[in-house]
Amino acid sequence: MTSLETRSALQLTELLQDRATEIRDSGLTPDQAIANIEAGLALSLARTGEAFLHADETWQAAFVVRFGSMRRAADARYTAAGRGEPGSALRTAFEAQHAAYAAWCAARGIPAAPAGEA
Repeated sequence: MTSLETRSALQLTELLQDRATEIRDSGLTPDQAIANIEAGLALSLARTGEAFLHADETWQAAFVVRFGSMRRAADARYTAAGRGEPGSALRTAFEAQHAAYAAWCAARGIPAAPAGEA
């Protein structure tokens, strides 16, 4: 697990602990508390999905800038060249895309593939 994935997992754990305390102190019935948790989870899933989509589109746009065409960009997407050089706009977009992917996975309780394998 990368440091980013660990940080995401810790943030999720902290969020769940905070929500548990809020629910306990709210006086809600168990059914009401469950309904609130399900609604919050649905919102979290939607937000991580939107963030992942936006980050992936940004990464794809960075490919086109770097490689000049959608065809050449598509060929490079899953290669080392698609991750960009350290400090480049393409690398920044790749890292943002992978962080959004890891958050998307974490929100769904599934393991994220290591960067470069997603």
